[in-house]
Formats: sequence, structure tokens, C-alpha cells
Amino acid sequence: MPCTNILDILRRLNILMRTEPEAVDRYGYLERVVAVSCDFGEVYARMRPWWDVMREPHESHIYGFDASRSTNDDSRRLTDSRIGDLHVGKPNLPPRRVWDLYSNRVVPFSVLRRDASSGTLNVPYPWTVSHSWVADDDRVDVWTNINGRRWPVPIPRATTLEHVRVELLNMGAEYAWLDVLCLRLKEWEVDVPTIGHIYREEDGPTR
Repeated sequence: MPCTNILDILRRLNILMRTEPEAVDRYGYLERVVAVSCDFGEVYARMRPWWDVMREPHESHIYGFDASRSTNDDSRRLTDSRIGDLHVGKPNLPPRRVWDLYSNRVVPFSVLRRDASSGTLNVPYPWTVSHSWVADDDRVDVWTNINGRRWPVPIPRATTLEHVRVELLNMGAEYAWLDVLCLRLKEWEVDVPTIGHIYREEDGPTR
């Protein structure tokens, strides 16, 4: 998707959100988002949680809105990164990324909207999906636009990510955390010790 025509992107977003194009000037917000990604699904995922609170072309008054936040910073997760001796400083951290089931894109957890006073999420906490490992012959590595084709996703041959997504949507989920989709292989050493917190925050894992 070309990023030069921001007005066209804004028009498409207004159609999706069912809002009047002239009602609120969201151009300034959108400009910052498309500087991060030109993928329309990711743009939609980053704008959607904040859409109804965007009132001015500057985001300083919106608690937590930061279109440029990265998912690859380990500084919050490690207090010591000596070779062969990783120390997890904050085991109660949220996941790096979540699967926005509406936009069908993996985005940083930080794009989820939070309450200005308490800092708690203003959206339902992501559902956790427990990945069932199968034999090598029974799974396939899938390259998908859902995670920006940044790493392959191993899934059983008997299902697809779209099937999983539809099932979760039918059960009422809005966001989900699926380990093989939301984690790079190289991040497992750092993130595995914090995975338990993700499951504790959710009512119960979906398998």
C-alpha cells in the first residue's frame, strides 16, 4: 500500500470505523503511524484502539499513544545480559506482541489503549492460545502477512491460522497471544520465563 496518499488511507479507515470523514482531524495521528508501517492491516490495528479518543492532530493528550514503539527492546525484560547468564528482572511483563484478530495483524502490546489514570487496559486482555506441538512431518512453516512475514510460523498441517482466527472471533475474542505467531525464535530465551504471567492474566488458555 503506498504511503504517499494518506488521505486515501484515512478515507478507507473512516469506512471501516463507520465515522464521518470531516468529524475529527486524525491526519496527524495517521501520519505518524504510516511512518512505521505501510501495511493497511497494521495501520488499522494501530489506529483502531484510539480512534474514538482522537480529537486533535497531536497525540500528546492521549495516554500511551505512541505509533513508533518497537517490540524488540529487551531492556525492560533483562537487568543483566551477561553471556550465558540471563537474568529476568521483571517476570510479570506483558507480552511483546499480540494478535489483533479484527485487523488480522500482530502488533506491539503497547498499541493497546490504556486508561489515563490507572494505566489499565481499556480493551479486553488478550486470550492465550496454547500451541500444541506435533511431529515434524505433521507441521509446516508458514510465512504470513499476519506477522509481516518477519519469521516463519510452525503450525499443524491439519489447520490454518485463519481457522484459528475465525474460531477465536466466534468465541468473542478481540486480541490473542499465540506463542509461535507472536514470538521470534531468538526471543524465546528471554521471554519464556515471563510467559506464565501472560496465562495468569487471562481467564484461561484456549488450546
